[in-house]
Amino acid sequence: MKKSAVSIIVCLLLCPTLWSLTAYGQENNISGYVYERTGGSKKSAVLPGASLYWLGTTTGTTSSSDGSFKISVPDYLPAKLIVSYVG
Repeated sequence: MKKSAVSIIVCLLLCPTLWSLTAYGQENNISGYVYERTGGSKKSAVLPGASLYWLGTTTGTTSSSDGSFKISVPDYLPAKLIVSYVG
């Protein structure tokens, strides 16, 4: 009986610590699509290979073949996301 009470107490003390470690390891990301509006029409063209980076950092990515991207959010906000495309 005493052994099970000790294991319950250990579990109650250890579980919140493990939950906080998993929450600490999570990253904040944003994702979206890079596209160009052509003229005044509602049609748009995706821009594969566009470069995206946070101003003042080395954190960056490129858009995929369908124009989608995913990039981690910097620790400081507000931050400017720079998008460039040559084509």
